[in-house]
Amino acid sequence: MDPKGRGERRRRFTSLRLQRECGRRAIARVARRFDALPVGGTADVQLNGTLTIAGQSNPLVADLRIVKLSRNALLVGTRVPIIVSLKEYGLQDGVDALRNVMNLNVLSGSALVTFSVVLRADR
Repeated sequence: MDPKGRGERRRRFTSLRLQRECGRRAIARVARRFDALPVGGTADVQLNGTLTIAGQSNPLVADLRIVKLSRNALLVGTRVPIIVSLKEYGLQDGVDALRNVMNLNVLSGSALVTFSVVLRADR
């Protein structure tokens, strides 16, 4: 048993899917879209996807910057933080409970999320 509840939190908060699962073939497809981009070049894209937290799914739009690191590698990261409203995922009661336990006047029910990943494709 995990006394700190890390395993449960990990299961509840690990599902972020933007368009497709990131397998080798999916990464290769994304990389091919940017073949014409020179190494060191950048491209800004808007990606529509779905964010799933604690079993609740909602659509989202992510503004991303893609940097071509090499012929087979892309750096992908958020240009603008993604705003996640915990109420939309049924987590507001937990935020309110935490606010009460900590005796806080204000505890935001939203979070700003950013990410940066390197995608490498075998060609």
